[in-house]
Amino acid sequence: MSAVPPQAQPQFSPPPPATAGVETSWTRPLQYAIAGWFSLAALFTLAVALSKPTWLPVIYSGAFEAGSLIGVALSVVAVIGAIKRWTWLYKVLFAVFGLGTLALLLNLTRLVSGGAAAPIYAEAVAFEIPGAVLFGWMVLASRRGLGPWGMAKPRS
Repeated sequence: MSAVPPQAQPQFSPPPPATAGVETSWTRPLQYAIAGWFSLAALFTLAVALSKPTWLPVIYSGAFEAGSLIGVALSVVAVIGAIKRWTWLYKVLFAVFGLGTLALLLNLTRLVSGGAAAPIYAEAVAFEIPGAVLFGWMVLASRRGLGPWGMAKPRS
């Protein structure tokens, strides 16, 4: 009887770990700008919620406070995600800031056309301008070939 030589088993090698992007001169300023914007948004939301607006009917006050808490929680997630450079959050914020830029254009046209609600549109425009600037910054970073958070792709 002849012995059958053992077959060589293919060796499994796990894929190399994904390497993070390389930090550029755009990375930290973009992170801090987004974290700063959401920090201010959280503080403003808290201030408005705690001031108990007089224009708000009592029946809606509970929903207003709950919505404010949700807004603050989302802002805290955005701040943490910006500091930790979460890629998924960068993509979500890219979409959110893009939609906010479209809303800015719409509110600018409403503001210019005037009317009784012009002060409301002026306030909306004031809050949407920083988001549009951040969106432009993110677009410019991607046009320059940078990845999320203004990071360069790692060289192999």
